[in-house]
Amino acid sequence: MLLVWWRPLLAVAAAVIVLGAWAGIALLNGLPATTMPLGKSDQGLPIGVQIIGNYLEDRRTIKFGELIERKYGGFTPPPNFA
Repeated sequence: MLLVWWRPLLAVAAAVIVLGAWAGIALLNGLPATTMPLGKSDQGLPIGVQIIGNYLEDRRTIKFGELIERKYGGFTPPPNFA
Protein backbone atom coordinates (compact mmCIF):
# COMPACT_ATOMS: atom_id res chain seq x y z
CA MET A 1 0.00 0.00 0.00
CA LEU A 2 2.92 2.36 0.45
CA LEU A 3 3.59 2.43 -3.29
CA VAL A 4 0.06 3.52 -4.26
CA TRP A 5 0.88 7.24 -3.94
CA TRP A 6 2.45 7.33 -7.42
CA ARG A 7 -0.68 6.21 -9.32
CA PRO A 8 -2.23 9.70 -9.51
CA LEU A 9 1.11 11.00 -10.76
CA LEU A 10 1.02 8.52 -13.64
CA ALA A 11 -2.45 9.70 -14.62
CA VAL A 12 -1.25 13.32 -14.66
CA ALA A 13 1.85 12.40 -16.64
CA ALA A 14 -0.25 10.54 -19.21
CA ALA A 15 -2.56 13.55 -19.59
CA VAL A 16 0.41 15.88 -20.07
CA ILE A 17 1.86 13.61 -22.75
CA VAL A 18 -1.44 13.41 -24.64
CA LEU A 19 -2.11 17.14 -24.41
CA GLY A 20 1.48 17.91 -25.29
CA ALA A 21 1.15 15.84 -28.44
CA TRP A 22 -1.80 17.96 -29.60
CA ALA A 23 -0.07 21.23 -28.75
CA GLY A 24 3.09 20.00 -30.46
CA ILE A 25 1.35 19.87 -33.84
CA ALA A 26 1.33 23.66 -33.93
CA LEU A 27 4.13 24.59 -31.57
CA LEU A 28 6.85 22.41 -33.09
CA ASN A 29 6.27 24.19 -36.39
CA GLY A 30 6.37 27.63 -34.77
CA LEU A 31 2.70 28.32 -35.48
CA PRO A 32 0.47 30.20 -33.05
CA ALA A 33 -2.33 28.21 -31.45
CA THR A 34 -5.27 29.21 -29.29
CA THR A 35 -7.50 26.71 -27.50
CA MET A 36 -10.95 27.38 -26.17
CA PRO A 37 -14.03 25.58 -24.87
CA LEU A 38 -17.03 25.20 -27.16
CA GLY A 39 -19.53 23.52 -24.90
CA LYS A 40 -20.38 20.09 -23.55
CA SER A 41 -21.32 16.79 -25.13
CA ASP A 42 -24.58 14.97 -24.43
CA GLN A 43 -22.70 13.08 -21.70
CA GLY A 44 -21.58 16.35 -20.08
CA LEU A 45 -17.95 16.13 -21.21
CA PRO A 46 -16.21 19.33 -22.31
CA ILE A 47 -15.68 19.97 -26.01
CA GLY A 48 -12.97 22.33 -27.17
CA VAL A 49 -11.24 23.54 -30.28
CA GLN A 50 -7.65 24.40 -31.12
CA ILE A 51 -7.22 27.25 -33.57
CA ILE A 52 -3.93 27.18 -35.47
CA GLY A 53 -2.83 30.22 -37.47
CA ASN A 54 -0.16 31.20 -39.91
CA TYR A 55 3.35 32.03 -38.79
CA LEU A 56 3.43 35.25 -36.69
CA GLU A 57 -0.37 35.58 -36.86
CA ASP A 58 -1.00 35.21 -33.12
CA ARG A 59 -3.55 38.00 -33.00
CA ARG A 60 -5.62 36.37 -35.74
CA THR A 61 -6.09 33.13 -33.76
CA ILE A 62 -7.09 35.11 -30.67
CA LYS A 63 -9.52 37.25 -32.68
CA PHE A 64 -11.03 34.14 -34.27
CA GLY A 65 -11.42 32.70 -30.77
CA GLU A 66 -13.29 35.84 -29.75
CA LEU A 67 -15.66 35.41 -32.70
CA ILE A 68 -16.33 31.80 -31.73
CA GLU A 69 -16.92 32.90 -28.13
CA ARG A 70 -19.56 35.39 -29.29
CA LYS A 71 -21.35 32.68 -31.25
CA TYR A 72 -21.14 29.74 -28.80
CA GLY A 73 -20.43 31.40 -25.45
CA GLY A 74 -17.31 31.25 -23.38
CA PHE A 75 -16.09 29.27 -20.41
CA THR A 76 -18.77 28.33 -17.92
CA PRO A 77 -17.41 27.00 -14.64
CA PRO A 78 -18.76 23.64 -13.46
CA PRO A 79 -20.91 23.45 -10.33
CA ASN A 80 -18.95 23.85 -7.10
CA PHE A 81 -15.99 25.29 -9.00
CA ALA A 82 -13.75 27.13 -6.55
